[in-house]
Amino acid sequence: MMRHVLFLLTALWASFLAVADGIPTDWSRFHVFLLCGQSNMAGRGVLTPENRLSSDRVLKMDAKGEWVPCEEPIHFDIRTAGAGLGMSFARTLADADPSATIGLVPCAFSGSSIADWHRGKPLFTNAVARAKRAAKAGVLKGILWHQGEAESHDPTRARLYGKALASVATDLRDAL
Repeated sequence: MMRHVLFLLTALWASFLAVADGIPTDWSRFHVFLLCGQSNMAGRGVLTPENRLSSDRVLKMDAKGEWVPCEEPIHFDIRTAGAGLGMSFARTLADADPSATIGLVPCAFSGSSIADWHRGKPLFTNAVARAKRAAKAGVLKGILWHQGEAESHDPTRARLYGKALASVATDLRDAL
């Protein structure tokens, strides 16, 4: 009897900690999204307490690959990061499905071109590694992509962008 009580108390404590830290207890309901692209994905603008979105049931993968409560700026390696589309996307999903927790995996890199995201390049390799680590904790549901400004100043690169993006998307699907 005492062993069952001890087990129950341990399970309750672990459950309390998981909820208190915002970590989901049902990992099948942990929906993970990669955030890829360039600086606009990382976000811009000044964040104040008034314009920050709630992070209830939204986590992010930090630089160490650990899940932490999400707050903007989401990207950890861009000093000028601010509000981006990641948090509003995650907040919308969390509001639409109260049983889900949303996980964001920041991978954007300021100034990157589509060529920097092809298979074998460091940005591609990093995104795949972070996605695989994230998928151990939840279900990888998709990739948010916000990039292309680097190609917009050259008509030839702009014209070829769709084909290059399709190639990156195919390579990411194959790798994941």
